[in-house]
Amino acid sequence: MAINRNELERLAAKLLDGTITSEEQEQLNHWINTQLPKDNSNAPLFKQIDLARKKRDMLKNILMKIEEDDQPVKTKRGQLYRFLKYSAAVAVILFIGFISQQNLFMPKQAERIAIHNIIELEADTVFSGGNSPTLTLGDGQVIQLSGKQAGIIQKNGHLTYTNGESAVNLQAGLDANVNAMLTLSTGAGGTYQLILPDGSKVWLNAKSTIRFPSKFSAHERKVYITGEAFFEVVKNTNQPFRVNSKDYQVEVLGTSFNMSSYNNDKEDHTTLLEGLVRIKSEPQQAKTAVLLRPGEQASISAERVAKRAVDVSPFVAWKEGLFYFDGASPQTAMKQLARWYDLDVSFSGNLSNISFFGMIDRKKSLGSIIRILEKSGVKFRLQQIDGRKVLKVISD
Repeated sequence: MAINRNELERLAAKLLDGTITSEEQEQLNHWINTQLPKDNSNAPLFKQIDLARKKRDMLKNILMKIEEDDQPVKTKRGQLYRFLKYSAAVAVILFIGFISQQNLFMPKQAERIAIHNIIELEADTVFSGGNSPTLTLGDGQVIQLSGKQAGIIQKNGHLTYTNGESAVNLQAGLDANVNAMLTLSTGAGGTYQLILPDGSKVWLNAKSTIRFPSKFSAHERKVYITGEAFFEVVKNTNQPFRVNSKDYQVEVLGTSFNMSSYNNDKEDHTTLLEGLVRIKSEPQQAKTAVLLRPGEQASISAERVAKRAVDVSPFVAWKEGLFYFDGASPQTAMKQLARWYDLDVSFSGNLSNISFFGMIDRKKSLGSIIRILEKSGVKFRLQQIDGRKVLKVISD
């Protein structure tokens, strides 16, 4: 028969203080065996009780009673009765926890310990991610370009490799439509060159994209980039060249400049080598325009556009196949390594006073790079965690 709320509490209390009778024990055992799996009508009762305290106290009492009764018994019947007695008490406790708060003894989702597959890696075996450029056509078709080639040339509806070999025929209607956009992309550890129909040249750094029309309009030459690119633009005052990225635009007239605009960077940078560029941005409140001259760099963020004089060499060294660290912070330097060697980076310790210096060939292994950087007082550890390479930067 079912036991009501008051009766269940009374029997549980008597069970714990040792005053329960054989008849009451039999009644409680019968309820546990027959009603426990299907009767949760007492759930509201247990939700109102301080479950953690009650279970702790009950378990403590049970353990104490077991220790007190842990003496030789004369009959097997006595052993069996004591086993059933304390088993019933534990069953009541577990049932209370189950119907009210099933996960009370389990860690919450955020507290659960993640189990990862971790493998130690040898940094000397890690080289650049490999050159794997792709071209996406206006209809969404993705074409894998040859990574052995230096780049592609767009002219008269055709794309050829820089050595003259045919790459892609765009004449299937794409070149006739000025709005048909093409997208050239590079992966980790690769660079690629694009020569546009007007003769302007673009070099893409690793993990970068450039979107460009199959044919420029008569009034302007407009492209879009994400990541980093170096431009050598053919001058044409009647057809200005504009580069768009995020919420700003770089307008150029016969210019060589580098533009870095990765999505995970807080600031973008445009660095001018030759000519003249105008940067137009639209922050939240006001339009801003900054004019750059050779040797100047614009830093663009959501709040402002600011310019300063710089040594341009560190910002264009990638085009020559070099890492160039001239007082770079660990965070700035590691972003370059992450994009080149296709890895994630984590930091530990105080790195605020650490700066990296050096000019290093990007063809070298990761191990060769970090041995040079370790002279700055940091340590590195390379692991593979759940299939991804992770470089740990450690400072004491």
